[in-house]
Amino acid sequence: MDDDFGADEDFLAALASSASATSRAQPSLPRPQQPHPPPRNIQQPTPQRMDKAPPVRSSTNNNKVVQPTPQALPQRASGSAILVSPRQRGNPVLASLKSMPWEYSNIAADYGLGLTTCALFLSLKYHRLHPEYIYTRIRNLQGKYSLRILLTMVDIPNHEEPIRELAKTSLVNNVTVILCWSAAEAARYLELYKSYEHANFNAIRGQQASTYAEKLVEFVTVPRSVNKSDAVALVSNFGSLKNAINADPEQIGIIAGWGAVKVNKWVGAVEEPFRAKNLLDRQLGSRAIDMPRMVDERHQRFLKSRGRIACPQAESLPTPPSPPPPTYIPQNGRANAVKEAFQRSWDGYRKFAFPNDTLKPVSNTFGNDRNSWGASAVDALSTAIIMENKEVVGQILDFVPRINFDETTTEVSVFETTIRYLGGLLAGYDMLKGPMKDVATNQEDVDGLLTQAKRLADNLKVAFRTPTGIPDNALIYDPIPRKKGSDTNGIATIGTLVLEWTRLSDVTGDTQYANLSQRGEEFLLKPNEEVFPGLLGTDVFIANGTFADRSGGWNGGTDSFYEYLIKMWVYDQKRFSLYKERWIAAADSSIQFLASNPTTRPDLTFLAAYNNRQLRFISTHLACFDGGNFILGGLVLKEQKYVDFGIRLTEACRETYKQTAAGIGPEIFRWYDDRAPVNDTLNPPPPANQTEFYQRAGFWIRRDGGSYVLRPEVIESYYYAYRATGDVKYQDWAWDAFLAINKTCNVGSGFSSITNVDDPKGGSFDDFQESFWFAEVLKYSYLIQATDAKVQVEVADNKWVFNTEAHPFQVAQSSI
Repeated sequence: MDDDFGADEDFLAALASSASATSRAQPSLPRPQQPHPPPRNIQQPTPQRMDKAPPVRSSTNNNKVVQPTPQALPQRASGSAILVSPRQRGNPVLASLKSMPWEYSNIAADYGLGLTTCALFLSLKYHRLHPEYIYTRIRNLQGKYSLRILLTMVDIPNHEEPIRELAKTSLVNNVTVILCWSAAEAARYLELYKSYEHANFNAIRGQQASTYAEKLVEFVTVPRSVNKSDAVALVSNFGSLKNAINADPEQIGIIAGWGAVKVNKWVGAVEEPFRAKNLLDRQLGSRAIDMPRMVDERHQRFLKSRGRIACPQAESLPTPPSPPPPTYIPQNGRANAVKEAFQRSWDGYRKFAFPNDTLKPVSNTFGNDRNSWGASAVDALSTAIIMENKEVVGQILDFVPRINFDETTTEVSVFETTIRYLGGLLAGYDMLKGPMKDVATNQEDVDGLLTQAKRLADNLKVAFRTPTGIPDNALIYDPIPRKKGSDTNGIATIGTLVLEWTRLSDVTGDTQYANLSQRGEEFLLKPNEEVFPGLLGTDVFIANGTFADRSGGWNGGTDSFYEYLIKMWVYDQKRFSLYKERWIAAADSSIQFLASNPTTRPDLTFLAAYNNRQLRFISTHLACFDGGNFILGGLVLKEQKYVDFGIRLTEACRETYKQTAAGIGPEIFRWYDDRAPVNDTLNPPPPANQTEFYQRAGFWIRRDGGSYVLRPEVIESYYYAYRATGDVKYQDWAWDAFLAINKTCNVGSGFSSITNVDDPKGGSFDDFQESFWFAEVLKYSYLIQATDAKVQVEVADNKWVFNTEAHPFQVAQSSI
C-alpha cells in the first residue's frame, strides 16, 4: 500500500489488541479427507471498534504491547479440492471454477480454501435486502480460520455506501474483503487462494524493478493500456520523463502506438493531484490517526483502481482538473461503405417505390404505410444532407412541394407523422439554412420545407382540440381532418411532439404550435400519480388527464417521453428546466428500482418493465436507446454517474447482437432475476429449448420476438458512447453491427426486415424497408465513423439535438 500512516504507540497497541490470538499451524501434506475433529475452545480477544477512538491504556505497564498467548489451531485435512458448502448450490461461481476441483462439504464457511483459509460469498443485491445476514455468518465462523475472506459480488449500481460499511466490519472482525464484478472473477479469486495454499511468500512476491530503466518503465506503465513498448517510445521521443510529463497530448498522439485512449489515460494519470492534506500532516509531524477516514481513503483508492471512482472527501483532495475532451478518429473507409448502402437503398426506392412511402425490395414493389406522403423520401433528407449527397438532396427538395398533406385515405398517427414528416422537414430546413447550406443548389426549395411543415401542422392541430389539450393520436381525413375519438393516449405519443412543434414555433414566430404541444404535456410533467418517483403509467385519459394504468418502463409506448425530457433541456435550458428535473427523477428511479442483472450474466444490466411496482424482466430492441439517452443526460448535466450507467446499458445491449447467430439483436428478449420469485408472467425461467442459450448470453429470445425490423437503437447508443468517451471500440461495435445487417438484410433492390436473428441467414425476409432505415440506422452508422461531419453530438456546447427519428434540430440556446 502507498499510504504513509504515523506509527505511534497507541496505534500499534490498538492493532495488537485486535489481532488474532491464534498462530498459524504448519501446513501438512495433502491426505485423504477426514472428518473434522470438534474445534477447541480457543479464547478470542475482544475486537476493537475501528470507527471509534481506541481505549486509553494504563501507564502502569510502561505502554508495552502485551500480545495474547498463541494457541495452536486444530489440524484439519485439506486435500486438493475446494470445499463448497451446500448453501452455494446454484451459484454461478461454481460453473466458473475451471482449474481447481471442488466438492460439497458441510463447512461453516461457503468455501474452504485450505486448513486455515475460508471464504464467505456475499451479493450486494442480497445484502441490500438482508443486511443482517453477513454479520450472522461471520459470527458463526467462531475463529475457525486464520484467513477469512468476504468475497463480495458488486451487482448493484450504487455500491459505495454498502462497501464502506463492509470495510469497517472487516476491520472489526479480522475479515479480508475482496470485490468482484462477475462470477468468473469470483471463481478466479477462489482458485488463486487455493493454489497458493502451501506456497511461501516468495511465490507471491512480485518482481521488483532494480535498475533505473526498469523503474522508469514501471512508472510509465501505471496507466492501464500503456505497455512497455509504449513507455520506451514515449521516453525515447521526449528524451526524459520530465519532458514526457509536460508534453501536450497532440505531441504524444503522433508517437507510433499512442492512440487516443492511451494518450487520455497517460494525461489523466500525470495530471491527477496528490493528496496534499496528508503531505501537510507529515510535514507538520502530525501523528494522529483518523481510522474512519483512513478506511474510507483506502476504499476510495481501491474503487479508483477498478475504474469505479467514489466521491472523495472534499477536505482531503483539491478540485481535480477537467478531463481532456475525447479525441475522435475518422474511419473514412467505413463511412464510405455506409454511404454506398444509403445510395443503393435510395436507388431501389426511387426506381420501384417513389413517391410512395416504402420500398418492398424483394418484390420490387411499394407500400403506403404512412399516408402516401413519401415517408422514405422525407426521412432520408436529413441523412442525405449530412452525407453531403447533393444529388439525392436535390431530388427530395424537388419532391417536397408536391406532397399533398391535405389528402389521405388512411388513418393518420399524429405521433408518427410528427417525428418522421414534421421532424424531417424542419431538420432539413435547419441544416440547409445553417452549416450545410452549400448542399442545396436552390434556397427557394429550402424555403419550401418550412412552408410544407407549417401546412402539415395546420392539418394536425385539430388533434389538440380536447378538454385537456391532450391530443387524440388518431386522425381521419373525410376529407377535412377530424379526431377519431380515442379515450386514451400514451405518454410517448403525447410527450414526443413537444420538440418538433416548439421548433416550428421558434422558426416561424407563431407560438400556437408550441402552446398546443406543451399544454397536454403538463399532465405528464405534473402527473396525478407516479408508480416510482418520476416513472409513470402508460396511458392517460384524454378527458381529464388522469392515468388509466400503472404499467410502464423504457419500452414502446413510454420510451420517447423520457427521451424528450432531457432533450428539451438540451434544446433550451431557459424554458425547459422542469423537463430536466423530471428526467433526473426518472433516471434516478430507473437506476434504483429498474436496473436488473440476469442470473447467468450478472455483469449485464438491463432496465426491467413494471406493472404496479412489480417488475417484469423483459425488454426490446426499441428500449436499447436508453443507454444513449443516459449518456446524453450525463454529458449535458455533467453527471458522470449517468454516463457510466448508460455505458453499462449499452454494453448489455451489445450482447444482444454478439450472442445471436446473425449478429443482430432480437425484437423482444427476457431474462431471469433472482431477487423476485419465479412467476410465469413476471419472472419466468427460460424455456427448455433456450436454457443453454441463456446460460451463455444472459437473456433469451421470446418466442415471438426473434425478428429484426431494421431498428437503429443499439447503434444509436454506440454513437452516444463514442461521442462521450472517444473509445474506438464503439466504432468497431457499430461497424460489426453494420456488417451483420449488410450481410443478412441486403436483398433485391434494398434492405429488408428479417424474421429470425438466431438463424445465420436471418430466417426469411419480410419484404419491407422501413423509412427509419434511412433516417436512423444509416445516419448513426455514418456519423460514428465520419467524425469530421459538420453535425454531431458534442460533449459540451451542443449546437444540435436529435429528435427520436434522428432528425437534428438547431438548439435555441448555446449554453450547454
